[in-house]
Amino acid sequence: MLYGTPGMPNSVMRDDIAPLLLDVTHIPAVPRSTNSVTITAKVMDELSNGVQQVRLFYRDHTVQNPPAFTSVQMFDDGQNGDGLPGDGIYGTVLPPMENGRIIEFYVQATDISGNIRTYPAAALETNGPNNTFGTAVQAANALFQVDDEVIANRMPVVKLIMTATDRAIFPPSNRNSDAEFNSTVIYVNGTGIDVRYNCTVRVRGAGTRTRNPTNNRINIPNDNRLNGLRAVNINSQFIHASLMGNVIAQKSGLPSTDAVVVQYRINGVNLAPLTAPQNGTGNGAGWGTFLMLKPVNGDLLDGLFPDDPGGNVYRASTGNHNANFTYIDTNPSSYISRGYSKTSNQSENDWSDLINLCYAFSQVPNENDYVQAIQTNVNVTYWMRYFAIGTLINYGETSLFNGRGDDYALYRGVKDRRFVLIGHDYDTIFGQGDTGAGYYPINTNSSIYIMINPPNPNANVPLLNRFMTNAAFVPLFFGELKRLCDTVFHPDQLNPLFDQMLTGWGVGPNATTINNMKTWAYNRRAVVLSQIPLNLTVSNTLSPQNGYFYTTSPNVTLFGSANAIHTRKVLVNGAQAFWAPWSGIWTNTVTLVPGINRILIESVNSNNVVFASTNIDIWYDSGSTRNVSGAISTDTVWTAANGPYRVTGSLTINSGATLTIQPGTTIYLDSGVSVTVANGRFDNHLGWYYYKWGCRFS
Repeated sequence: MLYGTPGMPNSVMRDDIAPLLLDVTHIPAVPRSTNSVTITAKVMDELSNGVQQVRLFYRDHTVQNPPAFTSVQMFDDGQNGDGLPGDGIYGTVLPPMENGRIIEFYVQATDISGNIRTYPAAALETNGPNNTFGTAVQAANALFQVDDEVIANRMPVVKLIMTATDRAIFPPSNRNSDAEFNSTVIYVNGTGIDVRYNCTVRVRGAGTRTRNPTNNRINIPNDNRLNGLRAVNINSQFIHASLMGNVIAQKSGLPSTDAVVVQYRINGVNLAPLTAPQNGTGNGAGWGTFLMLKPVNGDLLDGLFPDDPGGNVYRASTGNHNANFTYIDTNPSSYISRGYSKTSNQSENDWSDLINLCYAFSQVPNENDYVQAIQTNVNVTYWMRYFAIGTLINYGETSLFNGRGDDYALYRGVKDRRFVLIGHDYDTIFGQGDTGAGYYPINTNSSIYIMINPPNPNANVPLLNRFMTNAAFVPLFFGELKRLCDTVFHPDQLNPLFDQMLTGWGVGPNATTINNMKTWAYNRRAVVLSQIPLNLTVSNTLSPQNGYFYTTSPNVTLFGSANAIHTRKVLVNGAQAFWAPWSGIWTNTVTLVPGINRILIESVNSNNVVFASTNIDIWYDSGSTRNVSGAISTDTVWTAANGPYRVTGSLTINSGATLTIQPGTTIYLDSGVSVTVANGRFDNHLGWYYYKWGCRFS
């Protein structure tokens, strides 16, 4: 209380309050038309005999304009489904009702002083005329529905129950509205049945809000969470793709939400058609099934980051797609206007970590400082994993996966204060979903860099270009791509996963859909692998002559690829070549000496160790030679710089004389000439020779 009385009894303290109403519930949770329904409540008062009366108020709200509430007394006598007499649990039993009936109810307890409490409590009127707006009304009550449906498959079931009055205006005509509607949620899975009253439901999503059925957000009372969650998302669009995306991301080591296919009913009706979703259209619902996911908020952290769950989660969601890591100022509202929102630790309103991240991306011009700033604020390995997955699945939504400043989530821990990206919203992958075929990121032949422009003309976060092509970071991207291609995305692992996750639904994806996704994944993996240079190669534009690349120019440009994961520089005859780490391509211009030039190319790793090498021989014909013949009677040295040497007539190396030929020296021997060494003889059969390693004739 503002301006309270610290150190003294509270100024509004009372020693006589209305009875407490605890554990209100109805049994069975999903009554059939043959079942009676027992409603119980535990009632407590500060006086042992203080409870005067407990009553149930209920009415049939299956249609709009329901009748007034009927009131019946609840008893603690052991005769009305209430347990033992005098145990503080009050109960009453309602008779069986017709299938489909929706019953709205609340419990009221009164003590001997006339203090009254209801559960659910009265709610503030938010939709009434001006004279009732903000007043307390008993309008957000508990609900149950009589339901004879038998759901044969083994999926969990989520039953959402609303009054007919609310159901008539849900979803609202303004699909962009986040208006929430009171509801009761019944969750049935293999371990039991959970009931949560006073939940709310609203339309969620961005581009899918006009779809039928809508994607829903169900909010659950914070003091009575469902499996530890205060909210779940129920999605209807291309759920088979979304399920695979979440599972693949998790297997790949990327933080991603749990996803499970469910049967979802609103007032007993399954709004999803039994037919298959239609790719390339807005008809993404199908197979009578929905997908339940954990929202990206603080509840997600215990599962994703069990050793560091207390940090900040940020969402980026904006129709303008301009949540692009640009530093604006130190005011959180500047980033909120760009579509950022904080979904954990909101009360602290400390956005300094996100602001520092944006500063690192956009305000550090010096290269060394930039690398340091990014490594301080970004877990680069996880970011590269995120982008590698987006590339391999041909992610087709508007998201950071493919370079749009929209629809992504970030987490910064307390122990590890580097941001990681959280993957979600996978309903347009592997050729499935509503995105048209002309969208660059979903093309199997697209570049691995679908997150930057160029090559993706749709990408609009230019700050990613520097990050993704940075020499310090891009080897990690190639490494993640290769790792994933060899493991999770290898057909030996991925194809059984498709079968495991997409079969056994009862009504679900058929063999054609599953095989199409397998084929798409296979083809995309092959294209990605083709863009990961792994071998050291050398090429040029010269034509061969007599088995050598031939040129009459003293300079030649060489180029090739090198292992993009491990190479940090390329040496050409010991000199550092230009190395483009984002493409794995090197190039260098070499000055030649006349004759045959053997050029050595080497890859050097992060430890400055040569781990791969190759060579190429190039014949540079300068048009002139040093002609030799006759006798060599004194010690003589032939060098590459003074060559090439042409032996035009027979050559004799006299006794006592030495001819030394240095490495790289080129010697042409005319046809028919011979070389005599002391008392022996050296005959030419090949026409000409190139000596790489050097030799001596004595």
